[in-house]
Amino acid sequence: MRGSSRLRRLAPPPRAVDWAILVAVASAVATGLLAWTGWLPPALLVDLHGVVGLTIAGLLVFKFARVARRVLDRGQWDRATPISVLLGIVAVAALVSGVFWGVGGNVPIGPWTTLNAHVGLGLLAIPILLVHLRARLRLPSRTDASRRSALRIGGLLVAGTLVWRLSEAVTAVRGVTIRDTGSKPTGELYDTETEGGSFPVTSWVADDPEPIDRAEWTL
Repeated sequence: MRGSSRLRRLAPPPRAVDWAILVAVASAVATGLLAWTGWLPPALLVDLHGVVGLTIAGLLVFKFARVARRVLDRGQWDRATPISVLLGIVAVAALVSGVFWGVGGNVPIGPWTTLNAHVGLGLLAIPILLVHLRARLRLPSRTDASRRSALRIGGLLVAGTLVWRLSEAVTAVRGVTIRDTGSKPTGELYDTETEGGSFPVTSWVADDPEPIDRAEWTL
């Protein structure tokens, strides 16, 4: 409990944390979906998505520390608590699967990769979040938007950036790279992941290839 109380003292105001999570989740959804369209440079979107995801993880630490006592005491539950708990579980699962894929991990479930699970969990979190907001949404006050709150949340963003860069360095040392298209890892995991006739390593999404002149094209 001491660790939880220390986190609460270090955390920004509750509503600042909640609204920062909401903005970060919206950014994560936007960058994740845009990365599949090919409209913007995929490498930039993947980096932004990773940084925002890690920032959400830090914000959730503050959030969970604040609500842990209320969630663990069933006597304090209300009608919205089960939805809130479900949202927390789905959010953590989405983050874990995203980080696991980002460092080169993959546990296929049938034809589905860990990336597919990450995308599915992220999309599942959206309607649950909307139901959660209907019961819990509170507008921030002036005291929530203080310089100290901005610095603490900004610090989490910086920390998320550093951790993301560190994860890229670790995967580079391991010889595992995540392609900017969001396709499967390559390197030491390649052979095990493609064994058994699985999907090819690269999956192109929304690309616009140049037309081929059949009369001039040769192998």
